[in-house]
Amino acid sequence: MGSMRKKIKSKYMMATKAKHNKKDFSSSVPDLCVVHYETPKNYIGSWFTGIGAFDVFFLKETTRELTEKEIKYYSKRHVMLNSNYLGKLKEKELRNES
Repeated sequence: MGSMRKKIKSKYMMATKAKHNKKDFSSSVPDLCVVHYETPKNYIGSWFTGIGAFDVFFLKETTRELTEKEIKYYSKRHVMLNSNYLGKLKEKELRNES
């Protein structure tokens, strides 16, 4: 499954269908993910929130760029990891601009 993966510029996306180690990791509504690789049918990365699983496969046909409304929403959220404050996501990052 991983041998066809191609490294891409990391980007934020919204996804629903996801698999990790052959288990369903899907979300019933589009949710924020970060992807770092792709195959012909999937992006590979992790959900932005959750249990912290890596190498989650997001089906390309159910994964998309963020809408303007989602960018505004997520750019107002504060990010913490293990009780450590990491700051806020920037609109530029959420638009996948350098």
